[in-house]
Amino acid sequence: MSQGSVDEVKRIKIRNTEILIKKGSFDIEIVYDGKKLCIFSGPYVESSCSIVLYSRDIPNVKSLVSGADKKIFLLDPFKISVFESNKSFSYLVETDIRILYFNPSVDTREVLSYVAKSYQRIDVLVILLDRDYITPEFSSEILRGVRASVTIPLYVYVDDFYVFRDLINYYTQVIRP
Repeated sequence: MSQGSVDEVKRIKIRNTEILIKKGSFDIEIVYDGKKLCIFSGPYVESSCSIVLYSRDIPNVKSLVSGADKKIFLLDPFKISVFESNKSFSYLVETDIRILYFNPSVDTREVLSYVAKSYQRIDVLVILLDRDYITPEFSSEILRGVRASVTIPLYVYVDDFYVFRDLINYYTQVIRP
């Protein structure tokens, strides 16, 4: 994400955690305590990332969590809970805030029940909106289940963003990347 102009990257700072999102991308960077955790949707080589995770299984790319027996990783300074199904991944990343990176290809019930059971609410929900996999209407139901303070929808179609925003504005602050 360090390529391209600075204007293309949205920076969101909550407490001591910074979230960077490149416009038009499903990739995010989380910076905390001098370390950078990156979640990519495709195979990237990013030398500035301390930890690299992927939202899906990528052939010929070794992933930290793919096929792992563990569901929770303590990678200083991050605590990462992993949700996997259909060779896709969602992550709950904990720093001084809780960030849920939600991939709609992952079993929604597993993620929602874990978050609801373990936490009263999360701070940031990053959700992928792609009408081929998940509608804005269904995404709004997910949001109500995880009770996020801030929601960042990553989307393919601009009109999906507006539908999603209008459905959930009452429940969360929506930030457009």
